[in-house]
Amino acid sequence: MADDPTDPPDGGADPNTARELAKARNDAKSYREEAKRLREDAETVRKEADGLRGKLKQTQDESAVTLAKSLDDLRNDLSGKITDAETKAATVAEQAKLRSMRADLRIAATKAGMVDLDGLKMLDTSGAVTNEDGDVTNADDLMVALKKAKPYLFGQVSTTSTTPPPKPADGAPKKAGDMTPAERAAEEKRLGISR
Repeated sequence: MADDPTDPPDGGADPNTARELAKARNDAKSYREEAKRLREDAETVRKEADGLRGKLKQTQDESAVTLAKSLDDLRNDLSGKITDAETKAATVAEQAKLRSMRADLRIAATKAGMVDLDGLKMLDTSGAVTNEDGDVTNADDLMVALKKAKPYLFGQVSTTSTTPPPKPADGAPKKAGDMTPAERAAEEKRLGISR
């Protein structure tokens, strides 16, 4: 069979096979190069992803720090405002309590016969006892003590006058409404007024 004239000179191999084999080798080489390039691209993408993850983590950390700082600032601001409001409320409550105490003491002083309510400035209010509503419960006792200590502040208080009004002096002109018709006619004649 080796000397068969019909056998092709390359031992019966198909000439297309060598071309196909060369092409397959070239394709394999291209595929290897492309795979290498894709691996390098994948590595680049991995590195970029790691960098982006790092930036994302850093941004998240910075955002968390910024948010925490903002919350702390807001908390401090609100805490200050709450403290101010509580201080103002306590001041207003104390002022209201003092006004209520002064009103109760004025009422008690008037009842006790104080001539001038400016005398209340001499009252020692440290002994004043107030209830939960702020009313002075011992105002009358305080007035009794003040009356004993400073009696000149108190006197007889009268809401009506018992003193009669002064009488007109003799010869003083009378009002026309107070004159009798005869007195009125005489006065008109004296003044030269006629009707």
